[in-house]
Amino acid sequence: MPPLLSFPALQSTNQTAHVYAQLPFKNGFALSSLIQTKGQGSRGRPWTSPHGNLYMSFLFSPHINQKNSSLPHDLLVVASLAVFTTLKNLSIPNLSIKWPNDILSQGKKISGILIETSFQNEKPLYTIIGVGMNVLSSPPQLHAAHIAQFREPPPLHSLQKQLQTHMISFFQKLPQQSLSSEYAQHLHLLNQNISLNLQDEVHHGIFRGISNNGALILEIHGEKRLFYTGNVLASSPNTSNSTYLPSISPS
Repeated sequence: MPPLLSFPALQSTNQTAHVYAQLPFKNGFALSSLIQTKGQGSRGRPWTSPHGNLYMSFLFSPHINQKNSSLPHDLLVVASLAVFTTLKNLSIPNLSIKWPNDILSQGKKISGILIETSFQNEKPLYTIIGVGMNVLSSPPQLHAAHIAQFREPPPLHSLQKQLQTHMISFFQKLPQQSLSSEYAQHLHLLNQNISLNLQDEVHHGIFRGISNNGALILEIHGEKRLFYTGNVLASSPNTSNSTYLPSISPS
């Protein structure tokens, strides 16, 4: 198994992983920290990182690019299933995968995933998978959950090892189509009416799944459209259409 590098505190495990990626770790590595002082989630948003939760990053060695060409989506599938399985084995209830990068319990976020790929001459050099998991606490101001709400959490080092084991196990199964099928089975709000919130517009339709390259498939008035970003929210059937929010110009 690749080494697990442990730190008491880091600004960001992904940031540190990019530094260690320059060293000759032939089989990749995992990296953890007890706290993050500048943790980041998707789109650069801050990830609250107090003591007692899990913060890890995983680097897969460059030979991954010879194994599968659908990065980073395939690694997002691997990471999502690894986190999902780790939590399922702890009997965390009502788990689902919210596209593109969250794991939910009872509809509340319990874990987030951040994928970062480094390129050279348009070719991927390596990919880092960052995982934050709420273990002892979750931000009170957010719609979130944590493991201690449901059971006594395992020791943090044990949880880290479990996640690393599942991450490697699912990675070794690439590029099996069965992984994508398993991932799809756990998607939050699949085949339901959703609102897809983009930065300056909202689309309403039926969530029909994920394409081979990771795009969300949204059926709008019988036409299937692909979206590569957005926030998925539940919607009522009578809003199953596409709505654009006009930008407001200052007067």
